[in-house]
Amino acid sequence: MKKFLLVISLLVALPYSLKAQTATFLNPFRIPILDLEKYPPCYFSIEIDELMSKEIRVYTLDSLLNYESVLFKDADGKEIRKIEKQYYNNNRNLQYNKDSDLVLNRSLVENYHENGFLKSRELWDGENVEEGDYFDKSGNPIEKPIEISPEPFDGMNGWMKYLQKSLKFPKDARKQRIEGTVYTVFELTEEGKIENLEIMNPEQVHESLGNEALRVIAAYPYTWIPGKVDGENVRVRMRLPISFRQ
Repeated sequence: MKKFLLVISLLVALPYSLKAQTATFLNPFRIPILDLEKYPPCYFSIEIDELMSKEIRVYTLDSLLNYESVLFKDADGKEIRKIEKQYYNNNRNLQYNKDSDLVLNRSLVENYHENGFLKSRELWDGENVEEGDYFDKSGNPIEKPIEISPEPFDGMNGWMKYLQKSLKFPKDARKQRIEGTVYTVFELTEEGKIENLEIMNPEQVHESLGNEALRVIAAYPYTWIPGKVDGENVRVRMRLPISFRQ
């Protein structure tokens, strides 16, 4: 394959004055927390907004770096480049590195195994992978893994029919004309069973909407079709929005 353009992701200090710096406590899904007594934080973020760049760093409560990004702008304020890095919580190794040209809509994306070896390196053109290299946990080149995403027992059309039939708009929220989207997250086992179902944005939605979203997902009467990698069932972390509109 073609050689990848070598991208040096150095965070260079730009000669511009600091405009603003803010600190925010975050929940386990890196969503800002309003009520710290009700929702104990798992992370905190530091945001530094300068004239031609915006930097965000997310730390665990013991001040270990979990995520960082730098957004670069041109002299007119147009966003031109973004660098993102995610780190494993258990050993602080780099999990992924993404360097995006926002003008050309092209990205270089690197994913890493937990042991620190490179897992994949892909060059993206928009939403499509233009070329890529893939490696096993020992760093040996391999063919691109064949990944199949999980889906409900009778597909997404069947899932939507189930929601239309089973989802109930809570009376208290309806009376107050409250709407919203509940973002749920859960783990789907190798057998297609739902585990560890949670709400990602509990403070952003009415409590009864959140409870109904949890109820309808947990009450799904079928096991899901599990995700697969190279023909083997794998555990997958799923994110699923449930919208309530009147």
